[in-house]
Amino acid sequence: MDILQTRAKTRQEMATEFGIDRKTFNKWIKLAGLKIPTGLIKPKDINKIYKAFGFPKFPKNSS
Repeated sequence: MDILQTRAKTRQEMATEFGIDRKTFNKWIKLAGLKIPTGLIKPKDINKIYKAFGFPKFPKNSS
């Protein structure tokens, strides 16, 4: 089941959700063979990341 993301996120925001460093997050993306363009991560790419790594257990509130 896809969860539709309604806004783009930075790599730092995504890394924080997973509880890891941004550099580690970038390594995960590379090792998984995901083609994620530089800059903000678009909602469709966020869904690819969630499919590859699962949803964060305790997502951080970015508010």
